[in-house]
Amino acid sequence: MLSLMVLGACDSPTDKGDPIAFENLVEASHLQIPFVGTEVIRDSTRFNYLWQQYQSPYDEDGKLPPPDIDFDEKMILAVYYGRINSRACGPVNTIEGVYEKSGVIEVHISDFDYADFFPCEAGAYPMQMVLIPISDLPVIFKGDVPVQEDPS
Repeated sequence: MLSLMVLGACDSPTDKGDPIAFENLVEASHLQIPFVGTEVIRDSTRFNYLWQQYQSPYDEDGKLPPPDIDFDEKMILAVYYGRINSRACGPVNTIEGVYEKSGVIEVHISDFDYADFFPCEAGAYPMQMVLIPISDLPVIFKGDVPVQEDPS
């Protein structure tokens, strides 16, 4: 008897997909986002709201205008860790890669250890925002994705 095995077009667990180039939005260091989670920002309305609501009150020059982002060409992928007591300030680099795989954009997030920060009086708002080319594809965040803990 002859057996025939057909392998379908399965996604290999080692195949991350096609890399998508991304760049850090360095101006995000001016934001103090108090909530935990992830976000895809595809328009200026949402970004301008975040900028106006959560710009650091400690900016030396007062309120700064938001950076000029062409949302017809770019979108933002964001990872927020909320407020922690820390000496460390500004953005973190937890997005290790962005890939297109099977019609989805996957954002791979590396481990983030709050123990890497030292306690002090000031609060820090670790986060990362990156720019990628605009896309209508769904976005999923994979890896050490920050989630809001249940306070109960």
